[in-house]
Amino acid sequence: MADRKKPRASAQSLDDRFTFQGDAVAPGNQAALKPALHEVEDRATGALRCLKLWRKTGTLVDTDLRELWRHEMRQLQRVMAYAGAQDVIVDILEFVEDGEYFGVLLERAGQPLAAKKRRLHRHHWLQDLTAIPARTLFWKNMRRVATALGIVHRQGLVHGKLSADVVMTEGAEEPDFQLGGFEWSLWLGADTAERSHAKVGAEGAAQRSENYSFAQDWHAFGHMIADCLGVRIKASGEFVSPGPVKLPIALNGSERALLKRLIFPT
Repeated sequence: MADRKKPRASAQSLDDRFTFQGDAVAPGNQAALKPALHEVEDRATGALRCLKLWRKTGTLVDTDLRELWRHEMRQLQRVMAYAGAQDVIVDILEFVEDGEYFGVLLERAGQPLAAKKRRLHRHHWLQDLTAIPARTLFWKNMRRVATALGIVHRQGLVHGKLSADVVMTEGAEEPDFQLGGFEWSLWLGADTAERSHAKVGAEGAAQRSENYSFAQDWHAFGHMIADCLGVRIKASGEFVSPGPVKLPIALNGSERALLKRLIFPT
């Protein structure tokens, strides 16, 4: 695992250090303590990176932001030591900070799946999963996410916020999905609350999941898959279209059984 630099505030602004390539590929939500994601180029080295940014508020909320910022680093250090993690989990290279932002510098691993799908043309395989080659590639990618989630769980960690917003991809013709977004994760085996999760105040606590468990992660994984396939599963187990117009994709028996097991575990 590459050496990581310690977090530091810098007199150099992030605009001075990085060239920002267009608008944010995933906008942030300050009220939800959600960072914005930018594609950047390091001016000194020319390296292409991704940069997650939390804008400072000048209030007590900044304490929450700093805790989330540091928490992700601690949890990733645990996870990335596991064999095979670097292939399926987005690694953090460095933490940066200036007068306006906290930042997390990441390897360039594409864009969040949710954002990528909004930018792709309608003939891309991610936009049309009815064809067998596209569906096969889709499931190979989801196997990568399942592998990543298994590694996280073997470290005693619950991800806590699994969705298409934290899965990174280039949308390539080969499987490339990687899991990120560990700001809200929980270490079940920690001996203190401070080590188990980010110590946040009322603003941050309101954003936490009410149900932290391994099963809840798999439940979220199942819903993410269903959303990508354009289906919704009713409490009765019936597969229906998510909207009044678009027809649901025809799933085979194995796909239906897997989704039911993830979303409605026995």
